[in-house]
Amino acid sequence: ETRVGYGEEEARLVMQSEDVHGVQQTKWHAHETNDIVRGWRWALHAAIVQLPLTVRKATRAICVDGTSATALLVDAETGVSRSKVAWYCDAQPDVAVAKAREWAPEGHTSTSSTSTLAKLACFVDDGGGMSALDGTVLAHQADVVASWLHGRHGVTDWNNALKLGFDAKALSWPDWLASAPVAPLLPRTVHAPGELVAPVTEEAASLLSLPGDGRCQVCAGTTDSIAAFLALAPASGTFSVGDAVTSLGSTIAIKLVSDVAV
Repeated sequence: ETRVGYGEEEARLVMQSEDVHGVQQTKWHAHETNDIVRGWRWALHAAIVQLPLTVRKATRAICVDGTSATALLVDAETGVSRSKVAWYCDAQPDVAVAKAREWAPEGHTSTSSTSTLAKLACFVDDGGGMSALDGTVLAHQADVVASWLHGRHGVTDWNNALKLGFDAKALSWPDWLASAPVAPLLPRTVHAPGELVAPVTEEAASLLSLPGDGRCQVCAGTTDSIAAFLALAPASGTFSVGDAVTSLGSTIAIKLVSDVAV
């Protein structure tokens, strides 16, 4: 199994099997390039091809995690970028935040200035309105990277979708969001993290020397801080209520196991 984790300036690949465990790290200077998405793609290729060929040929599953609320618009058919990248920490203009607050319930996570929903509102304004964005869908950082492996667009996971307004209890887009003007831009499918999405395409398998013919699956991803939480699972593999992990990067995130909704 292989996990590819993306941050703001680097990608880290963690590969694990019964007898092998290894880490590959590739750094790109995200703020020194005019094409951030191309940097993500370069980092994916560089991290994977550093693995020994025998390891790549034995890989059976790949999962991608990325920074929460880092997003952009892409073409729903081709995956080509249709907007600039908005980073997880990018606060949006007041007008975009006001629209998010108009759609969402008061105090909802998706109404913060750095939420994915506020970024989606800003993308629409910058893109000339909904009528100019036909055939476009929002994609998180992890979604974009995974799409280069499985070839599908409009696919995300529960964790990345939270700051867009996904209902973690009902496991669906809430009615208030499904009826919002931006609803056509929402990812069509939201998978459980780790759920099988699709096999690696034959093109990606050939380029990266991964198993083809459906033998290597791409699984739904998660966010960077949740991936860090899972990486620190107890030896038993089971967390207990009260267990928590703090991730410190350019921002700080705390993940806590709780028996009540927070």
